[in-house]
Amino acid sequence: MRLVEFLNEDMYKELSEDDVLNILKTKCKNNWKAIQEKKVPIIYRGDRKLTRSFGLFDGKDIRKSANTSNYYTILFSQILKSWNKIPKRDHALICSTSNGIASSYGYDDAFIIVPFDSTLVAYAETDDFWDITYKSYKFTLPELNHNFEQMKINDEKSDIEKFLQLKISDTVSSKYDDKITDLIYYLIKFFLNKKVEHITQNFTKFNAIEEIKEKIVKKQGDSKLYDVFDWCLSPDKLSINTAYYNNIPKTKNNEVWIDSNCVVLNKSKFVELWRQLK
Repeated sequence: MRLVEFLNEDMYKELSEDDVLNILKTKCKNNWKAIQEKKVPIIYRGDRKLTRSFGLFDGKDIRKSANTSNYYTILFSQILKSWNKIPKRDHALICSTSNGIASSYGYDDAFIIVPFDSTLVAYAETDDFWDITYKSYKFTLPELNHNFEQMKINDEKSDIEKFLQLKISDTVSSKYDDKITDLIYYLIKFFLNKKVEHITQNFTKFNAIEEIKEKIVKKQGDSKLYDVFDWCLSPDKLSINTAYYNNIPKTKNNEVWIDSNCVVLNKSKFVELWRQLK
């Protein structure tokens, strides 16, 4: 989902200044040091609902995509095994390493996020998660969502899982001629060739299906659509990385997300605490 759709939710436990000081000294000790030594990018979050100075985010609540279908969030957070070690986006606080991007979603201001030392952070190589597939395949996550909608699959985990149990050999039967979209056939082709390719305008569904049929003759058709999605949309192919915060490379304009404990500070309080905890 677009960054804006996760940036305006109230999802924090209120903290006192004493609470925050104690947490930064104990739970965020290494990360706070890395921030003060300017070894890591600052993580920002714009939030129009957060009016207090401090907050604690714990990632316990499940969040559903707002104003958009939920297919890729379910795929990445609940279904695909290749994403098992990535922070869950349906539990996550969505942020940015760009103050400007985050501030645009928070009345021209942004809060600063300090993860606990034990908290794993995920980060994309783009400034918006919606665009992560574009670099690899030249299609975007909204297009993936749209393809599921075209196939009239509900954005519920059980319905998506049922679709992914379909065998590749079944997809080329006449039964599915009008039920499976071009994009799915392209992904099948890439999976069978074990080669990531850009989808171009001269890349036709007919050619993809003919190549798939040839592979099936060679006994490669027993794999399921689940295997296709798990391979084609794995984090490594979409340039998704994880690290503990004090090990994150100092980059700009990246979307990051955190699905467990972190402290949220407004900028003025961040500056005050910076001086107190030197």
